[in-house]
Amino acid sequence: MKNKLIISLAIILFLIGCVKVSDLEGRGEVLIFEVITSTLTEGVTLAENPVETYITPDGNNIYVNVEKGLHITPIEFDAKIIINKSAEQILTSGSDAFQIKADESGDEVYSFSFIDSNETIEFYVIGENGKANKWDVKLKFSALSDKADITKFEIPEVAAGVVISQTPSIKTEYKQIDLYHARGTFPLSIEPIIELSSKATLAPNQDVIKDGIITFASTTDKKTIKVLAQSGFESNWIISLISTSELTADHSLTSDQIARMELNYLNISPKVEGSDVALPMSIDNINSTVELYINDADLNSSANINLNIATSSGSEALGK
Repeated sequence: MKNKLIISLAIILFLIGCVKVSDLEGRGEVLIFEVITSTLTEGVTLAENPVETYITPDGNNIYVNVEKGLHITPIEFDAKIIINKSAEQILTSGSDAFQIKADESGDEVYSFSFIDSNETIEFYVIGENGKANKWDVKLKFSALSDKADITKFEIPEVAAGVVISQTPSIKTEYKQIDLYHARGTFPLSIEPIIELSSKATLAPNQDVIKDGIITFASTTDKKTIKVLAQSGFESNWIISLISTSELTADHSLTSDQIARMELNYLNISPKVEGSDVALPMSIDNINSTVELYINDADLNSSANINLNIATSSGSEALGK
């Protein structure tokens, strides 16, 4: 009788033990994934909704939504991860891109380093029954503009004695701005009005611009202005001085100078006797044309008119 009781008790304990093992959970879920923003790589900002988590039959995914920083590498940050209570622990996949460490207070944090914007970093949450649940962490970039152009560069005023074009040539394709300079002493300082592409900004801490002023040491001095696009893409713009003060031997402008200068005014001197020549109309610097209104039907095509042309660079040319 005693032996039967012992055997029965052993069977009951064995069955209880089997029930406990079969009841162990395999779930390994991430309940909270919080990026510690103070640890983000400089220049990177997250979207208003910084993290999205998806649990699907095909896999478990965490997307970190980056608003700015597409062209910055590596993108690094620490995160706090909270898993379901029944899960045992979080393990790395052995990659240096994912590290487990302690923060200043001794709490466990998880360090991520994305060398490439398309990179996927894995880690595993171990369930109560030993099941390894894989989680993929990816960066998701907002559809932000890469435009980092200077769309307007004007010089409202310059120092006395300086002659310089107030509407420089902006060459977007080459990221270049040419300032047409005729005369003036150096160092030469300008305080330009600069407008940029939508949502682009001037990069901070640029020595080339001090209190809005750009200073050239000589005619060969070139300045580089850095412009940041909304996406974080950086564009370097070269600002150059081009001298237009030299004329050819016959006191005419070279073809290169004509191509680069704008006409400010045109005087007609002296007036043709017996005719009425009005001031020029519609000075068109885009198509390089000037329309003259002549109120005399008898003026023929062979009549000579002396022209005094002044360009925005300050150069002058005399011709007929």
